[in-house]
Amino acid sequence: MTCKVCERQPRKRRDPPLPCMEYIPEDQGKYASFHGRGSEESYYKCVECGHKWLHETGNCGMGWQP
Repeated sequence: MTCKVCERQPRKRRDPPLPCMEYIPEDQGKYASFHGRGSEESYYKCVECGHKWLHETGNCGMGWQP
């Protein structure tokens, strides 16, 4: 479950993380390319509630996923 603080995270792929989001370098995904269109995964954790978030960027990225 997410908390009220991290639920305010904008969900688009170009939106930066909120101050409560902590980058988790050891859980990073690899860049995946699909016919020249790619997606890169980054993982963050809310320091308020501990919920883990996925941030997908790139042409095929879906943005912020709780």
